[in-house]
Amino acid sequence: SQTKNYTGAELESVVKTAVSYSIAKELDPSNLSNIKTIKPVVTQEYFERALTEIKPQFGTRSPQIEIITSNPFIST
Repeated sequence: SQTKNYTGAELESVVKTAVSYSIAKELDPSNLSNIKTIKPVVTQEYFERALTEIKPQFGTRSPQIEIITSNPFIST
């Protein structure tokens, strides 16, 4: 799962970031009067892009932990 160890707040941030990418694509900065009429479409690409920016704060494994736990005498 791409969202393993994400909290609810982190998932919310992923969704909001993906939506902001969609809005940015649809919005014409020179004509902000149409901001209420745009209908953004959030695609898988926007979610994947958001996931590269929003990372879970807890529950991830660091490279140092991977090295330590690769020892056959330590079980996880």
